[in-house]
Order: sequence, then structure tokens, then C-alpha cells
Amino acid sequence: MKTIGIDIGGTNIKALIFENGKYTDGKSVVTPKNSPDDTARAVAGIADSLCGDEINIGIACAGEVDGSTGIITADNLGFKNVDFSEMLGRYTNKRFYLLQDACAASYAELKLGVLKGFDNALYLCFGTGVGGDVILNGKSIRKNLPLSCEIGHMITHPNGKKCSCGNSGCYERYASAAALSEMSEYKYSAFEIAEGAKQGDKEFTAIWQEYISELCIGLMNCMILYSPDCVCIGGGLSGAGKFLINSIKDEMNNYRYYRDYFRDVKITVSKYGSNAGALGAAIYAVNTPAESGI
Repeated sequence: MKTIGIDIGGTNIKALIFENGKYTDGKSVVTPKNSPDDTARAVAGIADSLCGDEINIGIACAGEVDGSTGIITADNLGFKNVDFSEMLGRYTNKRFYLLQDACAASYAELKLGVLKGFDNALYLCFGTGVGGDVILNGKSIRKNLPLSCEIGHMITHPNGKKCSCGNSGCYERYASAAALSEMSEYKYSAFEIAEGAKQGDKEFTAIWQEYISELCIGLMNCMILYSPDCVCIGGGLSGAGKFLINSIKDEMNNYRYYRDYFRDVKITVSKYGSNAGALGAAIYAVNTPAESGI
């Protein structure tokens, strides 16, 4: 069956086409910032440009997503209790399935990627914000408890930087790809910093080490809470590949708890990188309603 997967991110809306276990790139546009209605219009436009009326579409979105009601609250998108399903219905009559973006990305990795075969795993996504999901006994916690696994909003710095969620000191204010760029006072992108550090540049290396330290604070907390057999790092940052993973392992070795209990946990980058959310949404659209949970 041919399906379309669409991932609504804080920066871009990305779509891909999934058929016979494989995917091809579809289309990407800048996420509208004016209103949720503009975002719905853009999503519907992408869907109309890629498929016919008979094709199901999976949509992954950042924030709190209630797939049964279509209600979304997403700070990075300016959504507050938005009935996104109703908005989509204004612009298209296609059938959509909604789910949270980190849940969708972890689903792609669980079904076809690096988490396949693991009953207990952790997925962390570092992009505009920080997202995540926990797999226990082969099932997503986030899918069953939509308000759970807001890993980006656990507080790692009490009374720290103000977050868009309203709290202060949230993990994503220090460990997102956007936070990495902020560490350079926005002079460089996260990609440029990672590449510079990889080449051994002193300025970039210093920024990178500070960032990795922040990333590993949250990772250590998640390991202690969930004891995963595998950790998958996704999002745009995963493009740093082995350099990222080696940096994480070097920093994690500074934690005695990690050395004593979690040294053998597999830590790897996502197989599908920034495409994981859209791909997971497409796979979900294939399996729903045949599959009641993920």
C-alpha cells in the first residue's frame, strides 16, 4: 500500500512517499509561523500535490498530540489546544492519522530501523527542540500516555533559561540543536559547529564539549529511569554520526553510574535521521486501524 508521511517540525514541514517497505523523498516547505490555520493549509497542499484521494496519510507533529481528537498543543509551533483535524478538514477530504513526532520517529526505528528487535529502548531526537520516546516491552509509552516522555521539558537546570513551555531550565534549552547554535551566540549553525569540532578547531571543540556535557546530563537521567538496552539518537544532530556517538560515550564515561551499569548499552544514531518522523507517520497510516497500539 502506498502512503504519505508528513512531519510538521518547528522549522520545516517534510513529506515522503512510502510503498512496499521503502520510501522516497516527497516535498519540504518552511513551516508557516502566522497561524495554525496556515500550517493546516500548507499540510493539505503538500498532501494534494503528492497523492490521490484514495491514499491514507500519516501526520507527525511536535508537542502534545491527541490522535483520537485531533487536538494539538505545541509550544514551538504556537499551537494551544488547536483542533488540527478540523482545520485540515477545511482544505482536504483525505483521511489523516495524527501522532506525536517523537513517537512517530521511534516507531520508524522500531519497525524498520536500529531499534528493531529491542524490547526496551530509548529514542532521543535533537533538533529545534528535544523530543523522545521510551519503548518498554516493545510498546511506546508515549503512544499510550500522550503527556508522558516530554524529555525535552524535564528540568536539568533549576531556575535556568526560560523555555517556551513556561518553565525554566528545561533540557531542550541546553541540549537541542538550536541550543548548540546559541552557544556560539548564533554565529554558527549546529552543523557547522559539529563539523568544525570534528576537524579539531579549538573554538568549535570547546563549544561542542560544553554541548555534549549538557546532552549527557539528560541521557544519564533517562538511562537511570528506564534502563534501556539501546539508545537511538535522532533528529538533525544525528547527521554527525560516529563523531557524535564517540563524543557521547567519552562524556558518559565520566559518570560512575554509567560505567558500573550501562557501559554495554548500545548507543547509536537513527537509521532514518530527520526522515524518521515522516516515515513513522507513513508506516502508522499503513498499520492503522489494523494495529491498535505501537
